Amino acid sequence: MSLFIDVSESFVYNKNMKKERQRKKGFTPVKYKQCLFSGKARNFTGFTLVEMMVVVAIIGILFAVVIVSVNRARNRTRDAIIVSQLEQVQALAETVHNPDTEYKELYDMWQEREDPIGEINRKISEEMDRDFNLYFPEDSIEPETEGHYEYCSYVFLWSTPGQVFCVDSTGFAEKVDVDPDNEINCQARDWPPYNCEYRD
Repeated sequence: MSLFIDVSESFVYNKNMKKERQRKKGFTPVKYKQCLFSGKARNFTGFTLVEMMVVVAIIGILFAVVIVSVNRARNRTRDAIIVSQLEQVQALAETVHNPDTEYKELYDMWQEREDPIGEINRKISEEMDRDFNLYFPEDSIEPETEGHYEYCSYVFLWSTPGQVFCVDSTGFAEKVDVDPDNEINCQARDWPPYNCEYRD
């Protein structure tokens, strides 16, 4: 009889110790009176509703952080492509430049949307989802040849709202802030004086 009491007390002690270890590990024992499949009465250890809600909240926060990081990386990639395309415009302009007719060939190419300027336009407008324009100031027309001796172009960037990347005939190629008067000055110098006009 004494042996039975000792074994019973030892069993109860071990059971209580097991619950204490589970509690220290952060698990809350949840008892079920009947097993769903076997129909036998068994005890299960699982998570409480509060613990599950905490886990879901943490996963949600991590997911939001990942989404923001992915969007930033995608916008930086888009901006890199935009910059590359505008630098190609600048390189093309110098390739077709003629001392006699200035940038007339570039102007005609833009009016007809001929390649390679047409391909650049499609790349920026369709794939990058940004407006692309080439501007030729009216006061930069050479009367004798009707060729423009100045041009500028800009595209709004994705990663820095309120900024554009701008290129022009002075060799300028940088990021530029849109000023309060909605004008975009593409050049690093004050001469020759012209702005790329901002259009909604």
